[in-house]
Order: sequence, then C-alpha cells, then structure tokens
Amino acid sequence: MARLAKSLFDVALNTVDAAAHRAFWQGEINLPFNERLTIGKNAYQDRYDMGDAVLKVCSYPSIPPATLSGYRELIIARRGASWCEYITPDGGRVSLVEPGMFGVDRIGLRMVVRDRCAHQRFFERALGFGVDVSGDVLIGEGRLLLEERSDAPSDAGIVGTGWRCLTIQIYDLAAVHDKASMNGARVAVQPSRFGDIALYSMIRDPDGNWIELSQRALLTGPLPGTSTTKSHDVSASGLGSPRG
Repeated sequence: MARLAKSLFDVALNTVDAAAHRAFWQGEINLPFNERLTIGKNAYQDRYDMGDAVLKVCSYPSIPPATLSGYRELIIARRGASWCEYITPDGGRVSLVEPGMFGVDRIGLRMVVRDRCAHQRFFERALGFGVDVSGDVLIGEGRLLLEERSDAPSDAGIVGTGWRCLTIQIYDLAAVHDKASMNGARVAVQPSRFGDIALYSMIRDPDGNWIELSQRALLTGPLPGTSTTKSHDVSASGLGSPRG
C-alpha cells in the first residue's frame, strides 16, 4: 500500500471565474481561504482549507469545452451539518453532511465509472488502497464513492471546467509510481521534480481520470538530492503542487 503523508486527498477544479468561486466557497460553504498561487500566465490557483485536505480552484482566462470528468461531487462531513446540496458556479455538485453519512467521516468524492469492479481492482492493485463492504475505495480517511453508469467518460481529460483531479500525498514517489504503472495505471506525467518543494507524477485510472501523486518536502522531509537552492511555491503540473 502507498504510504500516505497526509490522511486526506486534495481535490482540484478548473474555472474561468475565480471571483464567483471565492464568493461560493467562502460565503456558501464556509471554507477558509488559504492563499493564491500563480500557475501560469494570467492563471492562478486559489487554495481553501478542508481540514487536512486542500481544495484547489484553478482559474484560467479561457478553458476549451470538454466533457466532464468522472469526478462529480465533493462531500464534506461537518459536525452539526444537515444534509444540504449545493451547485458550484460551474455546475459542479457539493454536499455538506453529518459525519458518517454515505460513510464519509471527513471528505468524500463521488465518481461515476464505467466498470465499478475495474476501478476497485485498479485502486487495490495499482495503489494498494482498500475497498470496504460498500464497494467504496478508502484513501486514508477519505472515501471515493463509486457509481457505475453507462454514460461515465471513457477518456476523461485534465482540460475542461469542473472537477478534474485528485492529489494523493505519499512517501517514496518513485516506488509508488513504478508500482502503479506496472499495475494498470496510465502514465500522464513521468516522475518530475519541482525544486526542493515536491516530487510529483500524474497517472490516469481506467476511465482516464487524472490522479496526481506527490511527495512534498513539507510533509515528508527533505527530498532525495535536496539542494540549498530555494524555489517559488507555484504549480508544477498545471494544477498546483499539493500542500499539507
């Protein structure tokens, strides 16, 4: 099993309207704003705290039309919350729930998939994550809720608005990446280095959904071959380096 450096995964979405998202996430969902990173020319990543998880809102001047990814709904467990569903400025779904609802104690991400069993095998074999009796995938204290649907994407992309990627913080990125690639993961970005901040790679699941693997020095300690050169904390992958 991949050794986690953080108990929850991070989630990223793309938008052309960062201001509307800021009003939504701070005003409607009540998430604390953390910081803004520059991730390209006129492109930014606004980061919101979800406990040990990070919501990454990546804004661009324009985004080409694209089909939705398989990631469809962010579920946030909050003590004292009544089940309430929200729609993001780009039409994505968010639910606030009492801990334990849908099996989510902290963070959940609902996915539509073409073959539920294939996805369960992928997460078990490629990354070593368990599947509970409900059939959901457990990543630390986070949960992927798999819903089999015939209209799920067959080749989900990183481009497009809405939910696009999840980030898993791990130790020993090279070993985890190699195991994943030998057990069914499609490699989108080979293991790369972002200064002394993080090692990262990008893989894709059976339906093409993107998963960022990250070994971040802030969480794991100095990276192999770390120098004394300082780097700016900006995106290495277009979605932003994960942060604990």
